[in-house]
Amino acid sequence: MTKKTFKFGKVDYNNTGRKINLAEVEVNFDGTRFSACGSVWNSKQTDIISGGQNLDEMYKHLKNNKTFLMIYSLWKKYHLNDMTPGTPKQMAFLSTIQKPSNAEFYTWECEQLKKVNLLIDDLNGEPYKYGTKWLISEIPSFAKEQIVKLLEVA
Repeated sequence: MTKKTFKFGKVDYNNTGRKINLAEVEVNFDGTRFSACGSVWNSKQTDIISGGQNLDEMYKHLKNNKTFLMIYSLWKKYHLNDMTPGTPKQMAFLSTIQKPSNAEFYTWECEQLKKVNLLIDDLNGEPYKYGTKWLISEIPSFAKEQIVKLLEVA
């Protein structure tokens, strides 16, 4: 597992007019699984005031940073790619419809897949019911190269 923490300097995270909050992102990649996790620190760097899957929020403060934008783009597409609930066909279908804000996550998705006869799909020659295990969504080779290059930069 290759892990690297990118420090992006201080930002005005609380919109006080002063850049006092260190922003950083930890990137992990083992050749198959990609993850990125953000941290924004308090002014004394004794505690995190925003952490985890907060890159959308961090984007507002770092949208002009080339390295952050690369990480952000990879995060949007491939974060936790080993935790995909459906086959490529199931996921492709679900990406074409919009889930209502009040819909229950798993139940609603299963109902939509059932309507189009995709609740159970073929996975390596075996029937697979959506959401019964975590599947790996393969990261394309060009993106793997981007991740490796990003992690190699000093």
